[in-house]
Amino acid sequence: MGDTYRYQGADHDQLFDASYDHSGDEACNECDPKFILVRPGRNSSTPNVHYGNIASGNEVMKDGTTRDWIAEKENVICFEMEAAGLMDNFPCLVIKGVCDYADSHKNKIWQPYAAATAAAFARALLGFVDEQEVFKTPVEISQIHDLIKPISDMSESIRSKEYSKMIQWLSSPNFWGKQVDVFERAQRGTGRWIFEDERFKLWLTGPA
Repeated sequence: MGDTYRYQGADHDQLFDASYDHSGDEACNECDPKFILVRPGRNSSTPNVHYGNIASGNEVMKDGTTRDWIAEKENVICFEMEAAGLMDNFPCLVIKGVCDYADSHKNKIWQPYAAATAAAFARALLGFVDEQEVFKTPVEISQIHDLIKPISDMSESIRSKEYSKMIQWLSSPNFWGKQVDVFERAQRGTGRWIFEDERFKLWLTGPA
């Protein structure tokens, strides 16, 4: 797993001028290097943590000019898709590992590394979240009850259709392909630590 999720090196971190469109294969071998923006080198490859607004939508952002226009207009620091079907329905915090520059030159070289760094940060953050803070998170229980209660009074066939509508309402983007990919490639035992953590067990059972 180390080779897959390792830092990919500064040579693979190229930012092109926003107005210059990609050409050729995914690796940008045919893109003109004179349009690569020269930036100061970093003293360390340690991941940096950024805090700010994230733009979430149901389409991939892959245009540099549009990216810059939206970023300036809406004051956002990055773009993503997965949280688009969640954030409007309940309070949540989005943690993302940045893997490309949201332009036409985007590729998948940095995806595994970005996923690993985001997961590491999420795990570290959970260590600072008191379980009582989770209990105090505002949730509109009445809305959930109003949605589910009428379903119990329906016939089996109608109930099945209503459940499908409810699932679609909860998450409009189609994540089936990504879920299949995760389950097929998941390493055995991944994430098991959280179920064995005493703090999680306390949060799950509540105070004695």
